[in-house]
Amino acid sequence: KKFESSGELILALKLLKEIKELETQSNDSTRLVCTKPDSSSEETDETNLVLGELMHKAKESITIIGYLMTDDEYIEKIFQMIKNNPNIMKLKIRFVFDNVKEVQEHGKKYRSINEIIRSMWEQDIPFPEIYSYNGKSDSLHAKAVIIDSKEIFSTSANMSGRAIKRNFEMGICHVGKPARDAEKIIDELIKKQWFERS
Repeated sequence: KKFESSGELILALKLLKEIKELETQSNDSTRLVCTKPDSSSEETDETNLVLGELMHKAKESITIIGYLMTDDEYIEKIFQMIKNNPNIMKLKIRFVFDNVKEVQEHGKKYRSINEIIRSMWEQDIPFPEIYSYNGKSDSLHAKAVIIDSKEIFSTSANMSGRAIKRNFEMGICHVGKPARDAEKIIDELIKKQWFERS
């Protein structure tokens, strides 16, 4: 296009610069997170480190969505990270899992998610909300952590030591609107009683 004046050209250049800055910000707000056999790769962040960072930085809320939870040392560490958050007394913490009351059977038996959470929680800090999925013939299979409705970590990793330290798992951590959207979906499903408070 031919520009009519130098003012038009300057405006076009400014707009191009703003578009480039927005693209850079968008790229910087999303990162790849993995559990992998070779932790030397610099292209990704490790699942356990990202979980620790997220649990520590929360100021208002933590929502953890999952399918399976084990009570091994790695999950204990995640609970400890939550309890060590400087804002723990005012945080709204929610666990939304597939079936929180039943003994879990995945190759071997594990205590119910309800029991695991209760056994790892301290008496002197507010107890989290625990929700169980009400699907009769289907299951909640999503795995995600939402922090302050601003950041979401969506991953293939369950809340288990295998997923955090041994398996090959992959996910994306993103700052922005998808975190708010995911939190809204959870809120709506709770209101519609797809998730039952335990």
